[in-house]
Amino acid sequence: MLVTDTVVKQIAAKDSVTVAPSMIDTTINTERQQLGIKNDSDWQSYLSQRGITESQLRKSMASDPRMLVQALTDYYKSKTQVTLQDVNNQNVQVNLCEVFVPVGKFAFAPPTAPSLSDSQAKAKITGFYNKVKAGSSCRAIAGANPLQKGIIANNGVTGFQPEYPLSPSPLDPGTAFDNAVHATKVNDVTPVTPTTGILKGYAFAKVLGRKTVVPKGWNAAAAKQQLVSARANQQLEQDVQNATSTAKVEVMDVTLKPYYDMFQIAQVEHQMMQGGASNAPVPSAAQITAIQNQMAIDFAAALKAKPSDPVAAYMVAQDIQQNKLNAKGVTPQQRTAYLQQLVTLYNTVLNSTEDRDVRFALADTYRQQKDFANANSQYELIAKFMGQSPPNTPQLDQQYITYYQRLASAFSAIGKPDEAAEMQKQIAAIQKQIPADQARQAAIEKQQAAEQAAQQGGNQVSLPPGGSTTSTVVPPAPASKGKPASTKP
Repeated sequence: MLVTDTVVKQIAAKDSVTVAPSMIDTTINTERQQLGIKNDSDWQSYLSQRGITESQLRKSMASDPRMLVQALTDYYKSKTQVTLQDVNNQNVQVNLCEVFVPVGKFAFAPPTAPSLSDSQAKAKITGFYNKVKAGSSCRAIAGANPLQKGIIANNGVTGFQPEYPLSPSPLDPGTAFDNAVHATKVNDVTPVTPTTGILKGYAFAKVLGRKTVVPKGWNAAAAKQQLVSARANQQLEQDVQNATSTAKVEVMDVTLKPYYDMFQIAQVEHQMMQGGASNAPVPSAAQITAIQNQMAIDFAAALKAKPSDPVAAYMVAQDIQQNKLNAKGVTPQQRTAYLQQLVTLYNTVLNSTEDRDVRFALADTYRQQKDFANANSQYELIAKFMGQSPPNTPQLDQQYITYYQRLASAFSAIGKPDEAAEMQKQIAAIQKQIPADQARQAAIEKQQAAEQAAQQGGNQVSLPPGGSTTSTVVPPAPASKGKPASTKP
């Protein structure tokens, strides 16, 4: 956060953006309302207890990155130009048949999917494109294309989706593809375009249909403000991301350096998720691995400098568990040492916070050491804490069943059949209460939906008795003169 906060301050200074006194007034008034402080003297007394004057508070708020983000957002809104066509485009929906060929192998590709080079992918997509342009069925080609399985279902057909979404999906093929769709008439085919972000490769689409659907109660002025806000926020986020990615940071404190590594990884993950929308280059697997390896080294150094740091202890334990304990070539002596180190690390974490998964990890480590007495003590603690805070929602019911199943298995493994049987009783009791918890959850959701509908009632269109309203569906523009190249969807 330190890097991001610094970047926000730099952008604000460059654009001469400051936090307006009125914004500070509003924030202070909101805090006073939340605290129930109406009297000015009580407010001053409250500040005195915090060891700060109102002048100091206002000065701090004026440089607070969160306040500066609000001010920058307002500034970006003032610079954002939106036309009436942009607003109306928010109601346009398009139905596509997409054909996609990835470069390399994406994270959730089927195991049997081949990995293509850039030139191979381009040649493959060009072959598909030429067939569709010549009159072959786009659906048939997309459905038979193994390279896009797991990405675009239903034989490549997307169904009607917003053509100009406020917030592009992380799986969006990118600006070049979107612009090609915008410029293509119904029943025509877009040119092949490169895709960016998570799904890096090449794609084209046949536009199967386009329509304009105006929602009930739609208001052009409100829609314009929503679009302005969305574009301003996206531009600010992109500017902050670009400045952050190029920032030169040197961390001198060894105990802080691994947290900067974590920040870098978070930036990479964000970049990968937003790559389709921003066209930002996606880091290579080697670059990501290098950062992760450096983080492991830095957390080990941080723990050495401060052995009581629970976060560093947890991260070092994760590295041992995932990358060292069962690595190829580890000797029995090294494995024994790793297990003992894990015991120390997990205890360090639990000395500062209670975490069920960490306690399970500690108990399981004792079990691997064949220290069944200590393993049993930890499993009993887990069961005790779970009993003190029983589940009361369907989601918690399922979580607790999983944990009790794990405990039953663990108790059986260390020769505690009575305790294992007790865990099975707990599972049966939770399973019995699930219907009641589901009914209660449904009632809560029903009440929340009713309250939300009541709150939105003021935005609905009022009609006279017997009146009615419908969504407006505008047919697509007529195709240009001349016979289209293909009429098969």
